[in-house]
Amino acid sequence: MNPESQSPGRRSLPVFLIVSRILSVALILGFWGQISKACALTLPEAISRALSKNPALLESSLSGAIMHARKIQAMGAWLPAMSVSESAISTTNPLNAFGLLLNEGVVQSGQLSNVNSLNNPSATQVFGFAAIVSETVFQGGKRYFAYQASTKGEQEARLEVKRAREKLISDVTKAYFDVVSSERKLRVIERERVAVRSSLSRASQSYRDGGIDKTMYDEARLKSRSIELSCFRAHKAVDVAKMKLARLMGFPSGDIPEALSKERFSLPPGGVKWARALIDRYSTARFQTLSTQALSHRPDYQASVLGVQGGSSLLSAARSGFWPALSAQGIFNEYAEGINTWGKQDYTVMGMLSWSILNGLSDKEQSERSHARLRQALYSRQDLKSKIVYEVAKSRSDARVLESTLEFDEQKVGIRSEEKQVEEDRVSQGIDPPVMLLDADVRLADARLVLLSDKIALMDAGVDLLLATGELGDRGMVPGAMEVSGK
Repeated sequence: MNPESQSPGRRSLPVFLIVSRILSVALILGFWGQISKACALTLPEAISRALSKNPALLESSLSGAIMHARKIQAMGAWLPAMSVSESAISTTNPLNAFGLLLNEGVVQSGQLSNVNSLNNPSATQVFGFAAIVSETVFQGGKRYFAYQASTKGEQEARLEVKRAREKLISDVTKAYFDVVSSERKLRVIERERVAVRSSLSRASQSYRDGGIDKTMYDEARLKSRSIELSCFRAHKAVDVAKMKLARLMGFPSGDIPEALSKERFSLPPGGVKWARALIDRYSTARFQTLSTQALSHRPDYQASVLGVQGGSSLLSAARSGFWPALSAQGIFNEYAEGINTWGKQDYTVMGMLSWSILNGLSDKEQSERSHARLRQALYSRQDLKSKIVYEVAKSRSDARVLESTLEFDEQKVGIRSEEKQVEEDRVSQGIDPPVMLLDADVRLADARLVLLSDKIALMDAGVDLLLATGELGDRGMVPGAMEVSGK
């Protein structure tokens, strides 16, 4: 059959089908690419999930609610107490019956002269309503100091929750970096494992050809086995790093082992550059300035200051037990001999001044306990102050060392790369045995792993600097995570 006899439409049909199929495949691949991209877990998403789901942070948040409830309770001590009651009484007791009848005004003069009637009254019934209002006028300042202590406690709890948020952001950020680092180390080791296997194959051939002795061949096998073991460890390190991040993000315990197994991770752009700029900024600042800044910015130190103030208020509240107390009370009563005969009312107003001269050892013990707690708060604040100064100094020193180490690592990787290239040329020319190329592969892999570890460590050092100086929630947060940092 002559191809030219076919119509143009019939000739273009296969082309159209091919183009349509290519477009369909491209759309499908693009769709799956979008899905895989959407499934990637970013650092801000990990932090946001942790801030809303982490059980430890949720537990800390409840402490603020508890202290707020105590503050409301302390405020309620200023308000008067009021109670109402209904009563129904039926009695043949002479004293009670006579009092009830006398109050109702139904006692006859003849009853007063009849001793037998007074000693053996008939059943007397009465209904009553009472309303009582009482107020403590003065209690030695106990209510005031208790309210002050609860107010300081509420503020302290809020600051502790804020510090817990900052620590969680730091932990999640570093755990996320650890996952990325573990995955990248695994890829480096897997690439080098392929190179080492190739070098081992050539070493085996050289051994069979008599180019190297058995000792050199065994050394090559050991290095290959070492790479295999490193690869196994790297796989497990990835799993452990993901489980740690999943735990911080608040996944249920049963879901932790496989929670993040299918997620993709990536470092925020410009992370190393951000860390270097941050370290340079802190390196040029005076240490005394950084320490003062940390003490003024750190929520935990501010909480310790409030803890001392609250302890002082509690001590004053405890000492108030040695002062007299003044209270007032008003009582209103309405009585009825029958359910439909209401009308007899009376009221009582009284004031009471009491002074507990001796209350066993209760007041003394409470005062001494409060004084000991105040001293604990003072020592805790002193210890935290020195700890903050130490953390600032250590984090800045570690960051400086890592910055210098990273420059050395980059130079070392460049040298190891040149060594490998030279060794490849020497092996290809037959100057050196293949086992020498294997050594060069291992040295280059080690240098790359160290460089990668120090890059992540440098970013961790930047996070530690922000955490130590109390600026983790500020705009200096890690790129890509600052929008959920809490400020």
